[in-house]
Amino acid sequence: MQDFLLSASVEPLVIILLFTLPIAVTIIGITKHIIGLKSLSVFISLAMIFVFFEFATDTTTNTIDIQAGLRYGLVLFFLTFILATVAYGIIKSLALHYYPKLALVISFVSFGYLAILFLADYFNVMSLINFNLFALLLSALISERIMNLLARKPFKTAVMAMLESTVTASLCFIVIALPSVQSFIINYPLSLILLFPINYFVGRFTGLRIREYIRFRDILNEDQ
Repeated sequence: MQDFLLSASVEPLVIILLFTLPIAVTIIGITKHIIGLKSLSVFISLAMIFVFFEFATDTTTNTIDIQAGLRYGLVLFFLTFILATVAYGIIKSLALHYYPKLALVISFVSFGYLAILFLADYFNVMSLINFNLFALLLSALISERIMNLLARKPFKTAVMAMLESTVTASLCFIVIALPSVQSFIINYPLSLILLFPINYFVGRFTGLRIREYIRFRDILNEDQ
């Protein structure tokens, strides 16, 4: 199976991403329904994972640097959240329709990226923010979800949701970027069938989440 996949006229990283995508979505479901972590959305979490991969992948050697992916990805997400929050804080009182507001927020985020790139070039620290086109585009689109969250939830809730989404995406990225995991999936692709019963169990789970056990541990201890 490995020889067949690698002999196909498809980039190895494309095959790896296609195989590990179901694993990432399964982990997202587990963190939400079993652990109890909040998430901006499955799409946003997947976008974050893809950004990590963009920063981590060396196209010349087809290798993945997990530390580089996390370092640059987390910096970009932090900057995106700050820029989107500041932009929304400026325009939220304006009586505008949703899409014009969104256009203003994304424009502010884009100009913020440009300013950061110019400053990094001026101070000769471009290596600290190794941005690329697709990562910047995806992060700018994430600002739409951030604005939507800020419009509906208090700032503290929005911050926690962003942090927990970032933790979930980071965990997924680390798992599926591990060479041992990728090698196992390439060698035993039929093992992905196990994801079906796992997701069925998660989908049928109705008990307390781990986070709820921690939150209500005093009450649970009193009932015992």
